[in-house]
Amino acid sequence: QEVSLLNKGLSFNKKSNLTRSEKETLDELCRNKDIVIKPADKGGGLVIMPRALYNHEVFRQLENTSYYQALPSDPTTLFQSEIDKFIQEAHFHQLISDKEMRYLLNRSPTRPVFYVLPKVHKSLVNPPGRPIVAGNNSLTEHLPNFVDFFLRPLVTSLPSYLRDTADFLQCLATLPNVHQDVILATMDVTSLYTNIPHHEGLVALEHFLDLRDDDGLPTKFIIKMAEMVLTKNYFLFENQYYCLRLH
Repeated sequence: QEVSLLNKGLSFNKKSNLTRSEKETLDELCRNKDIVIKPADKGGGLVIMPRALYNHEVFRQLENTSYYQALPSDPTTLFQSEIDKFIQEAHFHQLISDKEMRYLLNRSPTRPVFYVLPKVHKSLVNPPGRPIVAGNNSLTEHLPNFVDFFLRPLVTSLPSYLRDTADFLQCLATLPNVHQDVILATMDVTSLYTNIPHHEGLVALEHFLDLRDDDGLPTKFIIKMAEMVLTKNYFLFENQYYCLRLH
């Protein structure tokens, strides 16, 4: 009885801070199929843009056959079979434990979907989009996390590694003989991750993995899993399936 009275005393009614007119306007926007509402790539704002303009930017990227390949059908069953075989063979050869196998296998995957975040800081009229693949519960969701576990220590040991802005400032403070006439310059790579050549990237991974002094997982197994992530990275947009093209 005391708990019931306490809960009654703590209960409160949530009151909306929107007027009926504002609610109706929001509902109308949600039902409007001619517009797309997305968070801006930078700045924390919302972007409302015509769906035709949004789709034009998406297809501009996806129709670049150097990076993407349209698939004739849903590849989930085929890719799942190949990934399952790879994981189960690794478990059979005792490369991974029972727990790791359960973590890597996904019996009921969700199809990844593709979208872009408008870069309105670059153009308000025709903003380019940052490509995003929503891969929650996808076939390969846990595979890159597994690979990353072995790569992260290698990355942090590289002389060119910078953790964040604070780390960069600390490095600057330790540089000897920095004169007042020194000019700091920055560079930006267009579509950095998309433009990383996959073959050269895998070769670089293999090189640094071979430098390990521990007796962990074989390099070839980690490389094969990384390649599996790249080749099975598919997604859906407007009822059309695509996958990354190895380059």
